[in-house]
Amino acid sequence: MGKELVGKCKRLPLAIIILGGLLLLKSKNVLVWDNVLKTLDWRDRCEVLALSYHDMPSYLKPCFLYLGLFPEDAVIRSNKLKMLWIAEGFTELYKHDKMTAEEIAEFYLEELYQRSMIQVVSKKSYGGFRTCGIKSFRIHDLLKDLAIAEGIEFNFLTIHRGTLLLPTESNSSPKAPRRLAIQSPLQHNQTQFDSPKLRSLLCFYVGQEYQFRNLLPIVDRLKLLRVIDLNNVTLEQLPKQIGTLIFLRFLGLNNTGLKRLPESVGDLFNLLTLDVRTDGELRKLKVPPSVWKLKKLRHLYVDQYIAPQLIELPNIQILNGIPAGDWIANCLGTGLIPRKLPLKDLNRLFLLALVGRLERLPDVTGFPTQLMKLTLCASKLDQDPMPVLGQLQSLESLKLLKDSYTGDQMFCPPSSFPKLKFFMLREIPLSEWELEDRAMISLKRLFIYGCNNLTMLPEGLKHTDDFQELELVDMPSQFLNRVDENGGEDFHKIHRSILIIKVVAEEDS
Repeated sequence: MGKELVGKCKRLPLAIIILGGLLLLKSKNVLVWDNVLKTLDWRDRCEVLALSYHDMPSYLKPCFLYLGLFPEDAVIRSNKLKMLWIAEGFTELYKHDKMTAEEIAEFYLEELYQRSMIQVVSKKSYGGFRTCGIKSFRIHDLLKDLAIAEGIEFNFLTIHRGTLLLPTESNSSPKAPRRLAIQSPLQHNQTQFDSPKLRSLLCFYVGQEYQFRNLLPIVDRLKLLRVIDLNNVTLEQLPKQIGTLIFLRFLGLNNTGLKRLPESVGDLFNLLTLDVRTDGELRKLKVPPSVWKLKKLRHLYVDQYIAPQLIELPNIQILNGIPAGDWIANCLGTGLIPRKLPLKDLNRLFLLALVGRLERLPDVTGFPTQLMKLTLCASKLDQDPMPVLGQLQSLESLKLLKDSYTGDQMFCPPSSFPKLKFFMLREIPLSEWELEDRAMISLKRLFIYGCNNLTMLPEGLKHTDDFQELELVDMPSQFLNRVDENGGEDFHKIHRSILIIKVVAEEDS
């Protein structure tokens, strides 16, 4: 029967893959498989794709249709998509008392993967509650066409590709689409949106000529918006009326050129995700203190122009780009025993990225107990941070970036970093690194960038259980020669289960 099913796919590889994903989730008996044979219209090779969608549980269908909003061949980052799903309320369709919204979103993504509805581009080798560890993925053109067709039929979405596809005669009717994806430049007169039932506005077009000069018409007309994602769109200003969008849950404004957010952002009491990062030479965006009023906020991505006080965000899970400074130093005090970080009591915080001078760390009791990912940059630590950080029992990813540590020696005590899977060292003056017995025993990936004083890998690296990947960038020739498979003195430390070694040597003068 399996051979007959494959034969019905008429040699369309995607149909075979989708059929396999569909049958994988069904009982392996003759009656079930025979029903699949009888149900499909095998004259249409794409019928199996539609069957796979209609066979989905009700909670998963909107997640699949949502993929139709993304441009053709787009590489979709799973973290952002999951935040959008949460903002849209999709995770509320699956009732589970012991799972967070983020865990449910990850469960959805894994099920789409198991059904072969998405194609993985890159995966993470760490991630805590993440099960399939997908970092980014694509959706096949035929499946994307299916998501668009089904989405338009049920007024789930519409897409702007040169022509605005919003209804023109009855914008307030029940058939008005709920989500608009802009994938090409808007004409000036097309910025006047008149669909009050619109829930989500997403922009995917990137171009210097593309800008919203004034968001006020949107804010005035679209009071039910849950999602605004205008990343890489030039904005002159964000009107203070943004605070009237009381249903807004996701606000993506990174790389918009905005200079500041209005104080009224603090009135968005349902906001779950705020992303105002900037890349390259763009001006950093100033965030007002009112952001700390957002008690429901779960994911915050910012830059250096922010003045945090004692954090009072009970639901926060991601603090990315928060600047270190006096607000931390004052809490740590000047005594011999460092006190706790002001983030200690954020029980749900699993990702923290601190930028700026820190100088010293608190003891291990000063960190959030559930912290899984930690990034330090420009911290200017003069004492070895590893004895403290190695005691963080939940830590799975650690990045020590440029100027995070100014010392030249690093010592990881026995059995430290028990769950660490990913470790990055970047542009620090380290010359000696030791791993004691069973330290970093779970390490899978090690990235070392521009650490020109480091002479060798630690001997303890050979004792890791599942080491997979070593990436070296801008490292001196002496170091590279030691890991060479042809007689390198350090090769025995990495040869057991290494999959990939990426080496980019610095140019010799």
